[in-house]
Amino acid sequence: MKQGADAAVAMAMAMGQVILKEFYVDRQVPYFLDYVRRYSDMAILVRLVEQQGRYVPERLLRASDFDARVRRNSSFSNTVVLILLFAQLSFGLITITVPLRALDGHEMVKFMNWAQAIPTLQPGAATYVADVHPIFKLHMLLGMTIFLVFPFTRLVHVWSAPVWNLGRTGYQIVRTRRSLPRAPAAQAWERRS
Repeated sequence: MKQGADAAVAMAMAMGQVILKEFYVDRQVPYFLDYVRRYSDMAILVRLVEQQGRYVPERLLRASDFDARVRRNSSFSNTVVLILLFAQLSFGLITITVPLRALDGHEMVKFMNWAQAIPTLQPGAATYVADVHPIFKLHMLLGMTIFLVFPFTRLVHVWSAPVWNLGRTGYQIVRTRRSLPRAPAAQAWERRS
């Protein structure tokens, strides 16, 4: 923050708080909700809830807070998968710090042997990682859990990507709610019949 800019930042934060309180928390104004959907970065904002006469942050705002269609189409499994992925990412970042304590690389050698034993179906592959740090075990367990639950969630769409569209030549389908004028060829065809 530049020198002398702290007052401007504080004023912007206060104004943002007032705008959110008056146009979203106290009552949901349709114009504000439409504006937020179209032009803002509100996805990084935090939802506030009232506790003991004051507002405290609860969680990040989501699209389902504003759009009924998203609310209807979201399921419990979507939330569970997001939590699993976030936890997996967090544990993965934490595992970076563990090998830094012992720079000889013996932990990584264990994982290398384990990773080679799994696809080659060697018996006793689990013995390679039996004595690793618990955070690694948790990270591996979570990874396998994600692998098991993904067929029952929207993660399954990772495997159903329409790769054939890459070879498709130059047309695009655009859906719109407004009525468009008919193509001249269609108008001429209608006049003939």
